[in-house]
Amino acid sequence: MNIAVLSGYLGNDPDTTYTKDGLSISKFSIAFSMAKDQTGWVECVCFDKLAEMSGNWLQKGDKILIQGRLQYEQWQDKNGNNRNALKLIASNIEFITIKKNKDDKQNARKTNNQNARKSNQNTVFAEQQNHPDIPDDIPF
Repeated sequence: MNIAVLSGYLGNDPDTTYTKDGLSISKFSIAFSMAKDQTGWVECVCFDKLAEMSGNWLQKGDKILIQGRLQYEQWQDKNGNNRNALKLIASNIEFITIKKNKDDKQNARKTNNQNARKSNQNTVFAEQQNHPDIPDDIPF
């Protein structure tokens, strides 16, 4: 089983590109603590909606939790030197901290999403009030 979960800080803004078929691909690196005074780096690659989300919301310095699979690549550079890289192909990203004021458009989206969440919470509360048989002391 190949599952990796890392928490770290973006080392650069995501670079989002599109294939000729319209598939979005976003690449960025994250720095994470390996041991006392040691930092590891890994390149992360996202596809499709996850790529668009990371390209729109993340920027250098943001702290994230990223889950995916590790992919090891080997090649020879122009000078014939053997090179290798470890990449994390993302399947999920959790935003731990994101910098504020990346741009007004994203702040507006964030506010709209928060308002939608509040609206959904109010709807759930209203539905619970309409069902007196649901106990108030559910243990989870």
